Amino acid sequence: MTEKKENKDLTFQQKLLKVISNIHAPKDKQNEFGNFSYRDAEGILKAAKAPAIEQGLYIKVTKEVVKIEDRFYIKATASITDGTKTEEAVGYAREPQTKPKMDESQVTGSASSYAKKYALSDLLMIDDGKDDPDKGNNTMNQNNINANNTKIDGRQLAELNNEARKIAEICSVEPSVFTTKIAEMGKVPDLSELPGIFYQEALATLVKWKQDYQKKQQNNQQNNQSIPWGKKQ
Repeated sequence: MTEKKENKDLTFQQKLLKVISNIHAPKDKQNEFGNFSYRDAEGILKAAKAPAIEQGLYIKVTKEVVKIEDRFYIKATASITDGTKTEEAVGYAREPQTKPKMDESQVTGSASSYAKKYALSDLLMIDDGKDDPDKGNNTMNQNNINANNTKIDGRQLAELNNEARKIAEICSVEPSVFTTKIAEMGKVPDLSELPGIFYQEALATLVKWKQDYQKKQQNNQQNNQSIPWGKKQ
C-alpha cells in the first residue's frame, strides 16, 4: 500500500526514470559467425514491461514508411505514457538496395525491427556504445572521430557492400545483416554514413568474417553437418 502511494505521488518524469533505472536488457542474442552478442527490440520490450507496469506506464511503438531523398526508410516512434503525459523517441532504418533471397515483406520487416530497436533504445536510454556494460568489443575505435568525420566515398562503399555480398553468398543470408552490423559498430544509422576514418577497419572486419565463415563451412562439410548460422538477425 505504501509503495503504491509513493508511486502515485511521483511525477511522470520521476516514474520514467524509475522505469529506466530498473531495466536490464542484456545482449542475449548471439551471432555465432560474427562472434558478437546483440539485443533486439523484443528483448528490450520484455525487460521494460514489468518496470513500466509497476509505475502505471504504457509503452507502444508505431511504424511508418517515409521517403527521404530517393530512399525509403522505416520510421519507428516509441512512446511511453501515463495517459496524460507522453515521452517519445524516433528511430530510422533504411531498406537495403540489395535483397537476395528475401521478398519485399521480409526486407521491410528487417528494417522495421532495426528502427523499432533504435527508437526503444533512445526512449529508455539503453546505450549500445562504448560505455554500455553489456557491450563486448563490438564497436569501432572512436578515437579522433571528430577530427575526421568525412564519410566514405562511393568506391569505398561499393567495396564494403561487395565484401558483404561475398559473405552472404556463403551463408545464404541477405548482405544487410553484415552491412547493418558494420554500421552499428561505427555508430551510424547506415553504412553510407560511415566516417572515412573507419573504412580500413570496416573492410578488415568484413574480410575476417568471410574467412572465419569459410573455415566453418569447410569444417561443416567435412563433418557432413548443416551450416549453423544461416538465419538473419
